[in-house]
Amino acid sequence: MGGRVTGSLNKATVLKRDNLASVIDVLRKMNMSPPEILAEGAAAIRRLALRRLAGAKTTAEQDARIAQMSDQEADRAVKYIKASCDICSELMRYGYPQLARVEHTGADGGAIQLEQVNVIERVLIGPTIDGQSSRTQ
Repeated sequence: MGGRVTGSLNKATVLKRDNLASVIDVLRKMNMSPPEILAEGAAAIRRLALRRLAGAKTTAEQDARIAQMSDQEADRAVKYIKASCDICSELMRYGYPQLARVEHTGADGGAIQLEQVNVIERVLIGPTIDGQSSRTQ
């Protein structure tokens, strides 16, 4: 059988016994949620990564400042920007529902058969009862 052994302590009891607070308890005391902390972290990392571009009013000014960066500075900025994007990607799980993957197949699980249809001919001319075009010659 699965599950916890009878008499063993659950996580909350272990944390209380060891005088530790869970992450959720700490966040509640700070009046913050995981998405808020992630958003603040992403914003701080982004500001740090883009601080050399602060005050640049045009893309050309930004490009000039980027060109003046050493390779080490540029690599660090890219690393920080990637970290910020990773955090934002994680945040999307909180704000947007995940969609289930839908796989379409044809008959008996085979390939979908596509048919090219001339929509204009069907709409403007249309078929007759005998299947021939109603266009007059």
